[in-house]
Amino acid sequence: MRGFLEFAEKRATGILVVTLIVYTLVFSYFTVLKYYTFDTFAGDLGIFEQSLWSTLQYGFFLYNTPELGAHFKTHFDPILLLLLPAYSVYPSPLTLLVLQSFFISLGAVPIFYFAADTFRSRNVALLFVTLYLLYPPLQGVNWYDFHPECLVPFFLGAAFYLFRKRRYFSFFLLIVLGMMCKETVTLIVFFMGLYGLWINRRKILAYSVLAPKELVRDGGIVFSILTLGMSALWYLLASKIIESYSVTGQAYYFFWGYLGVGLLGIIRNIILNPFYALQLAFTPFQAKTFYLLVLFAPLAFLSFMNPPSLLIATPWLTASMLSLIPNYYLPVGTQYPALIIPFIFASAIYGAKNIESIIKTLTQKITKNRFTKSVLLNNRRRLLLKTITLPKNSLKITFIMLLIVGLSCGVAWTPLRLAKEITPHDRILESVVRLIPPYFLVSTQNDIFPHLSHNLNAYPVYYPEIEFEYILVDTTTVWYYVEPLNYGNWPNPPKSFSSVVPKLLESKEYGLIVAIDGIMLLKRGYNGTPLLNITFFQYR
Repeated sequence: MRGFLEFAEKRATGILVVTLIVYTLVFSYFTVLKYYTFDTFAGDLGIFEQSLWSTLQYGFFLYNTPELGAHFKTHFDPILLLLLPAYSVYPSPLTLLVLQSFFISLGAVPIFYFAADTFRSRNVALLFVTLYLLYPPLQGVNWYDFHPECLVPFFLGAAFYLFRKRRYFSFFLLIVLGMMCKETVTLIVFFMGLYGLWINRRKILAYSVLAPKELVRDGGIVFSILTLGMSALWYLLASKIIESYSVTGQAYYFFWGYLGVGLLGIIRNIILNPFYALQLAFTPFQAKTFYLLVLFAPLAFLSFMNPPSLLIATPWLTASMLSLIPNYYLPVGTQYPALIIPFIFASAIYGAKNIESIIKTLTQKITKNRFTKSVLLNNRRRLLLKTITLPKNSLKITFIMLLIVGLSCGVAWTPLRLAKEITPHDRILESVVRLIPPYFLVSTQNDIFPHLSHNLNAYPVYYPEIEFEYILVDTTTVWYYVEPLNYGNWPNPPKSFSSVVPKLLESKEYGLIVAIDGIMLLKRGYNGTPLLNITFFQYR
């Protein structure tokens, strides 16, 4: 065991690189497999891929059909434009899935160096890298289509590390890149600025009294204030851009409208009605409790041992706990935990360091008492040996238990257990997709839309106002029965395909040209018999 630990300590950087490569390959494979099994959840993969495709091929600025216009009408995430060069090498949804796996694995790099500096041990750093890559909420981000938030763990994790290393210009560049991922990141960055002022509070008090001029010379203080100002300005700019692109002018905080109008209104009502906010925070109780459990249990709740760094995550933790929309407090399977993962780990690393200090202090006291008694018992040599070995063994046991907890949670809650094999049904559906001519108006489901995202006339909903030439549905999936999201704020919200397709066939407005294993392709004005009409059943 000692030889392995010595080897890992010397070759830690190489082990880190190999680990990240393995993670990227594994999750790239399974997310690509997820794409080919038509297992995309909300069509977001198609939205982002079509936004990049339309920009690259036609010069339509981040245009996509689900949102009925530029993507900035929903979110301000200009980091997408920086992904265009990599995407242009192979313009495909698969490229985004591979890039996402790579960027998420890259978030382990700042955690490695931060833990190594904190503990002066690369083995401990590799332990936290392992916990990071096994962390179920992180894997859930990777599993859920593609979202720009996949870059946040690296950008903000590295920014936090560089701030602690006093490399302020690099820190500032990284927080700007982080805010480019989504407008809500600005709230997290604002709290990073508050954290910077908090850890420099003694300096601020001392300079204010003794040398006020030193306040503008201290990089930690200056850049903390700049971070506060920059995040506030970025949020205002992002809100204005979203409102300028959106027909309704609705901003992101619209989903918390029951708490007040606008961000300031929501904050004011939370302060004025704390009991109402507390009631919301645990409604529904079991789901919200489970959310917190999955966020913190894989790290043995060590994050609570260092509240200042954990409080950076306050904006999103508060928003998710006060939300009545399940997606926002779902711990595994959405992109939202990516906003706070760097600070859950940073606080856990500091928390583990605090545990280490506590264990050392306790063992020193215990050993000191025993050593005093050993003088009387003439057993000094044996107890002096305990003075050397006891703290080290206690720390080893602590980190081994932490690894066991992380492994157990990773195995129990990993989304990889949901992976499916490609079935004949999936291959048939892919073949039917290819039957649709390019550039034709097509209405289809969320799970099929990413396979048609290069067609700027394809929509993941059915709008009666649009004369679609083709309608493609798969009646074996839930997306045929649920009502789709009204991405583009269309005046008449779209209805489920199950309530639309039978009526269209009955009215003879559309004819069935393919029907096989629950897959139906309808064509406007077609009056002939189906070109292919086969029904068979299989267990999927």
